[in-house]
Amino acid sequence: MTNLYAACRQNGALLAKRVRLTQAVQNKLEGLFQGQEQAFLEDVIDEVPFTGSWKPDDDEILTMDVPADAGSITAAAAANPVALPDIDNQNFTSENIRALFTVRDTAAGPRILLQNFSAQQLLSRRFAFLLEGNSFKELTEPAFTLDNKLVAIIEDGKIKFKNFHNLKRIFDLAEFYKAATDV
Repeated sequence: MTNLYAACRQNGALLAKRVRLTQAVQNKLEGLFQGQEQAFLEDVIDEVPFTGSWKPDDDEILTMDVPADAGSITAAAAANPVALPDIDNQNFTSENIRALFTVRDTAAGPRILLQNFSAQQLLSRRFAFLLEGNSFKELTEPAFTLDNKLVAIIEDGKIKFKNFHNLKRIFDLAEFYKAATDV
């Protein structure tokens, strides 16, 4: 059973929170994230340390040490999910969610699968419709969509990514970019 977490930017810090799901949704989530993980790693044969390059070759993935900003995410991977605070469903839009993630246990340890999250994924900000019977009604409850791809994988003290710009939407990476470009 896969749990879904949200990385929320609050008072400058990134906090991990649990997104409560029904068991049926949790079961579907596992297959969805596994497919995205396979697509993310497909054709990758080389891991290259980040040096300020904006885009790796098609068969490469960039790596860097996990930023300090990701501490709550890596701690959530090791914690009991019910010990984490839940997303405030009634004030969902004010949670300032930067990423959604799941944790997959591997023989080498936990593997964190990260997706970006943006305001465009919040359906409650849009005039959205929900099928009820054979007619559509307006969606009035908080709702969101998942992204269709991963932005990064965290494992073994490293973060693996393909696009620095997408990664910095989640984490404060100014020190990494400065260090990489000073080399």
